Amino acid sequence: MQEENSQNSYRTRIISYLEPTNKRYSKRLVLCQTDNGPCPIIAIVNSLVLKSNAERTFLLPNKKYIPSEEVTDCLVEFAKRYALCEDLGDLHGQLSTMHFGQQLNPSILDIQKFEYGDEMFNLFGIPLVHGWLFSSEIMQDEASLKCLQELEYYEKIADTYAERRSLLEMTESLTTEQTNFIEKTTFVDAIMEDRFTMQFLTSAGLGKILELIHPGEIVVLFRSCHFSTLYSNPESLTLFTLVTDSGYARTGEDVVWETFDDQVVETGTGELCSANFIPAVFILNQRKEEQERLVKEDERHAKRIAQGQQAQTRRDQSKGNSQTAHRTRNIKTTKKKQDEQQLKSCVVS
Repeated sequence: MQEENSQNSYRTRIISYLEPTNKRYSKRLVLCQTDNGPCPIIAIVNSLVLKSNAERTFLLPNKKYIPSEEVTDCLVEFAKRYALCEDLGDLHGQLSTMHFGQQLNPSILDIQKFEYGDEMFNLFGIPLVHGWLFSSEIMQDEASLKCLQELEYYEKIADTYAERRSLLEMTESLTTEQTNFIEKTTFVDAIMEDRFTMQFLTSAGLGKILELIHPGEIVVLFRSCHFSTLYSNPESLTLFTLVTDSGYARTGEDVVWETFDDQVVETGTGELCSANFIPAVFILNQRKEEQERLVKEDERHAKRIAQGQQAQTRRDQSKGNSQTAHRTRNIKTTKKKQDEQQLKSCVVS
């Protein structure tokens, strides 16, 4: 099909979604991702799909592949229907660029604060969060904390780090101002060289997210330069991100969610789970055990059939031998009678 070969289309899949209001599962059509780039608009669309209800409905066309332009039109139509934006033309243009990515500048002091890049999420009423938050322990004194508050955003902190590296590598003597700058911003090295900065997620950040999100709430998470739809399970009160990799679209409902917990902070990945939040590994093991059980049962059944056939063969052979012996006795008896008859004939003559 032409749609399937188009690089400008999104694969869809149908998942079972646990509605937080009635705790029942309903079918929802969501977008999948094949290439890098469109994750911000995919996260917005899927969040609206999962948040959709009778009062505020958002549905995607029931297609296996949806062109990116049609996805944009769906969002613009939604904004028009609920009067979210006056300049729909400008909105269309901004959404069109989000198919290629979205730049953000998160604050290290607030998981809900961005210097820029969160405008579309705010317009559609979808909370945007990140987990890049450091505890106060990394600050050595009040002067460092005050300096961090002045910098606050990632880009400013990254620029400060780059400037520090440049000054420290200089061979000539530093000025007093440069020396003071080096001493004042020492804490920046600890932040930028921390492995958790690369994924914009720390234990402190995860803790704040857990405090912030209510059971059943849908938000968009920014982590490792990727946007994900984040869901708080209303029954277990645990967090899950929606799996949008198109490679899992053919797994049915075995892989729909990924856990978002301490394991993600430490390893960068969570545990894949089914639509009803059961670990996919457990499901696969169960299925494997069931297949092994069926194989053994088939083998036992085949063995019983073979044994039955062998027994029948032996009975048939035994019956055949008995009939052969009986025919042999009959032949001998007949021949004996014939011989006796011939003998009598000779005597009479």
